[in-house]
Amino acid sequence: MSSDFGVNVYGYLNELSGLSEAARTNIDALNKVGVGTNITCFNYSNQIVDYDFNHKNTGVNYKVNLIHINLNFIEDFIQNTNKQFLENHYNIVFWAWEFIEPPVEVMKYLSFFDEVWVPSDFCVEALSITSPIPVVKIPHSIQSIAGHLKRDHFSLNKDVFVFLTIFDSISSLERKNPLATIKAFKQAFFNNPKVCLVIKTHHLDMFPEQAALLNNAIAGIENIKLINASFKKEELHSLINVSDAYVSLQRSEGFGLTMAEAMAYGKPTISTGYSGNLEYMNVNNSLLVKYKLIPVSVDYGLTKKGYLFADPDVDHASFLMKNLVEDNTLFNNLSEKSKADIHTYLSKKTIGNKIKNRLQTITDNFLDKEGKTLKLLNNLEQKDKEIKTQLKKIRKLEKNVFIKMKYQFKKIFK
Repeated sequence: MSSDFGVNVYGYLNELSGLSEAARTNIDALNKVGVGTNITCFNYSNQIVDYDFNHKNTGVNYKVNLIHINLNFIEDFIQNTNKQFLENHYNIVFWAWEFIEPPVEVMKYLSFFDEVWVPSDFCVEALSITSPIPVVKIPHSIQSIAGHLKRDHFSLNKDVFVFLTIFDSISSLERKNPLATIKAFKQAFFNNPKVCLVIKTHHLDMFPEQAALLNNAIAGIENIKLINASFKKEELHSLINVSDAYVSLQRSEGFGLTMAEAMAYGKPTISTGYSGNLEYMNVNNSLLVKYKLIPVSVDYGLTKKGYLFADPDVDHASFLMKNLVEDNTLFNNLSEKSKADIHTYLSKKTIGNKIKNRLQTITDNFLDKEGKTLKLLNNLEQKDKEIKTQLKKIRKLEKNVFIKMKYQFKKIFK
């Protein structure tokens, strides 16, 4: 592989968020398959900062940029950063979107880029409707790490069956839908001391009304535990690993990173059978909850009133949760199948090779040796010239044929 084959990665890469973690997994996937990466990390004030994770920059300014700035931050990023680094490069932006309707307000910013990568077919369908540039699916790679923390670190009894749900409160309580998860759990295991639900969130203190709703929903329920704290990766993955199963009655996801992470640890996972989580969840490796589509009731952020998302069937979810606890064969089959599927289809090597192949296609077809022009555009222009030349020859030939025929007719009727 040529030493100049690689990618410059830009983004909010140090944050304790699913979007930042997804970006970091892409970097790790690229490094796994030997693709060089040159990293520029920003904080949320769009200032360049050191990348906090173990990584050695190659120091090469590659011809391709990969910008991990999601669509809810893209306007601020474009307006408040020096965009000189985009010049004379092939620019890819990585977005995840949770609704089938495209985010019309920010689609105009795609004009700064040459293509957009998304993590699921659900996102492809949503964005390709109005995207002026190619939309390419690159799923997130999933990594399980050997977290050493045990149940006592989280004050969890070792003899209890633990369901876990994780969400960031910034992502909207309505879309993440923990209240439905709580309702389904209470319906199946109300104050059952042998089964516990752990609700892991962070940033809840920023939303006092949401906090009140959550606290009211679990008031007096001894087997539901709420954790509102920011965990680093090792602590979060330890919590996933010490749990028995994962549940998310989300209304819509662009991908659903924590569900895939739970499955990578062999945790049977229950979730709404809709949206980006179907990229890796199916009836063979997980328990999918029935739903109906309903409209969003109010505008919030880029999400508009009337957009559609899922309303999961709480009764069905409760039934599935109870079955999972009671049926050891079901539990073991799902544990084995989910772990195998994630490690096969979403491993660092698998996703790294997908990215590598796409970068090779870009290099072979779009970039010249200096990375300053688009090969494909030049080729199309050349082909267009060739076609026009051929059309001229055809018209000249047609004209000659017509003259000959006219001459022959004159001879015949003379």
